[in-house]
Amino acid sequence: MPKSADVPESGTPDNKTGDHAMENQRAFEYMGFDMIAGVDGDHEHGFFISSQRIRSLTEDLTAEVPIDGIAAGRFRHQDNAFDASFDRMRDAIDRRVATNR
Repeated sequence: MPKSADVPESGTPDNKTGDHAMENQRAFEYMGFDMIAGVDGDHEHGFFISSQRIRSLTEDLTAEVPIDGIAAGRFRHQDNAFDASFDRMRDAIDRRVATNR
């Protein structure tokens, strides 16, 4: 079973209130890649994917994955945003692996 982990991230100032917002990150391993997703937002306004990148465990490769398709938009629940991000990154990895065969 692939491993999943929550990755802490430092807070950044929130432009609206001056409070510190926290991007929540989770990491998941898939087909020799670490996938790292960042999600921000709240229950009132919804959650959105703020970052997603993949890192090869065997090669010197780190890449940002565009936040588009299934990963675009706002999500009612934080877990839904993470699920969409990991789906999008798995698609990017599958395409990369298919191209390199």
